[in-house]
Amino acid sequence: SGGIRTRHIFREATAEQKKILGIYGSYLKKRLRQKRWDYASIKILVDSYGQATDFLDSDFEEFDLVFKEKIDPQSLSDYDRQTYTKGQCYMLYQFARFVGKEEYHFYFCVNQDNYDENAKYPNKWGSLVIELWTTNRFYKP
Repeated sequence: SGGIRTRHIFREATAEQKKILGIYGSYLKKRLRQKRWDYASIKILVDSYGQATDFLDSDFEEFDLVFKEKIDPQSLSDYDRQTYTKGQCYMLYQFARFVGKEEYHFYFCVNQDNYDENAKYPNKWGSLVIELWTTNRFYKP
């Protein structure tokens, strides 16, 4: 397993304006004897820009992501909420992508300010979890 933290300065501070920055983190995990990684997360740790992701619908389509469902994080167990939401998450979008015979799931966490009930894709998200799908790990009450 391993992780990376990146700090991005969108605008340096001036006498009139504050600095705008973002700190982003990523984490990868692979089981010892597997060929491929089975879990990755990308999250915004600090974002004074207001969730700076700005994906287009075409970005989702080019990556061949297939929409599965929207998930209310409150319906998840505490463990799953911590695993998949990574912070301020109002709605979780689940997508899938097939690579050969393997199915990967993508969980995009959207805060309340950036949530649009009618949007097909979560263009402004605060964290992303990607995992090799083996079983449904969500707790269903």
